[in-house]
Amino acid sequence: MMGSFLVSICRFTQSLFHIVLFFLILLILLPLQFLLSFFSLFSPVRQNVQRYGYSLLVKSLGIKVKITGDFLTHSPCIYASNHSSYVDILILGSLIPASFISKYEVKSWPLVGYFARLQGTLFIRRTKAHIHSHQKELWDRLQRGGNLILFPEGTTNFGSAVFPFKSALLADLNQKNLQKELLVQPLSICYSHSKGIPLGRKERLSTSWTGTESLLPHFLALLANSPLTVHIHFAPAFPISEMHDRKTATKKIETAVSQGLSMILQGVV
Repeated sequence: MMGSFLVSICRFTQSLFHIVLFFLILLILLPLQFLLSFFSLFSPVRQNVQRYGYSLLVKSLGIKVKITGDFLTHSPCIYASNHSSYVDILILGSLIPASFISKYEVKSWPLVGYFARLQGTLFIRRTKAHIHSHQKELWDRLQRGGNLILFPEGTTNFGSAVFPFKSALLADLNQKNLQKELLVQPLSICYSHSKGIPLGRKERLSTSWTGTESLLPHFLALLANSPLTVHIHFAPAFPISEMHDRKTATKKIETAVSQGLSMILQGVV
């Protein structure tokens, strides 16, 4: 009994350390990000500082990132990923110089919404009435040489499978004229190990966040699994011009992301 009590104390102390460190870094980053918001969204200084800030937040949570595949650095590019947790944003933001595409509701979330706005996030409403204006915003970013990170599922999943992808935002992109060819790179993200031990389907549920549970208890449960290993596999990129329509492009992206996740879970990458 004494042994289990000591283990509980150690886990609590570890979680408390990560929480304090995370929010300390966040409090330092917020005013810095506010100052950077006066720079162009495409400024190398702004992009590098943002990635470094994301990297610090990821490390403060005790997360190790493993990368496989061919990580593309071409611009403009749309990176399309599966999505199982809010932590995905920190991890991908630490690697890719890009803006996120997020559901509109996030814009009004306390602290998270403010931080997302400072990062240049595109907030969208997935309704027919708004999708056309959002396509124009997306196109403007790409035309100016920016990259975008898209979660085509439109929601978070349970971490061991991929939900059907939505295609509306990809409409007509293959008909646009850019100075450089627009590429799409599918990628798969998986919370693969906790404390060096592979996570099973059941254990992986504690790392995913579907939005139905309270954020703080989930955050604490996530920290209890620290150190976590997150595996990201980049599938080969392809020009959007190769696709005849948005549904074909979306299906190709969904297949690549699903296959990448399966390969991670099977340990073949």
